Amino acid sequence: MVPIKTPIDPKNPYDMGRINTDKMYNIVMNWDWGNMGSSEIYHDTETRRNSITYRSNLARLVESLLNQQDTARAKKVLDVAMKNMPVEHFKYYALLEPYVSGYYEVGEPEKAREIWEKIATHYKQNLEYYSSWDVDRQYRYANEIISNIERYRALVDLLVIHQDEEIVSDKAEEFNEHLKLFRHFYGEEEDINPQDPMKSTLQEGLNQEINQSGNSLRIDSSE
Repeated sequence: MVPIKTPIDPKNPYDMGRINTDKMYNIVMNWDWGNMGSSEIYHDTETRRNSITYRSNLARLVESLLNQQDTARAKKVLDVAMKNMPVEHFKYYALLEPYVSGYYEVGEPEKAREIWEKIATHYKQNLEYYSSWDVDRQYRYANEIISNIERYRALVDLLVIHQDEEIVSDKAEEFNEHLKLFRHFYGEEEDINPQDPMKSTLQEGLNQEINQSGNSLRIDSSE
């Protein structure tokens, strides 16, 4: 509880309160992370789940620093987060999108692409696995499959937003190839156009059987 009332954005209720950027930065940069980022320890489910709070709060700090045009300190926070909570050990891939954006905004496109590729590989592997199922089973797990497709699409959208023309066309084509595996869910109009990726619209082409089946089509931050 603090003696300052801060309005809550109904579109982003989890970003409640406010950040004292300087104070938080000093606290974060003095944390003792121990061996969290080590590849020589077992990162159990609870350890990885606890990282959600840290990743989310550090992403908010990065956003606050970028709003102040303090790219130097924002980069240091990004580096600390990725060193101590690397993708391969902590997963929770959807929570990494702010870090991809953050690295683009601090002028580190190679680091942004490195994280991007690790996340995209996860979604591609999932979709290739789901595509090996018979169609009836795919319909039973439609929420899970579509969640992966839409998170993958959102990832490609980041390349468009940050105008990474060096790789966006190739990555849009890769997305389309994986989307083709699920034509019974999506029509061709749902493809991302590599020449104009922003023309893609989310979920408008879903097969009517999916829309009417009672599936919630939720997109969450699951692993």
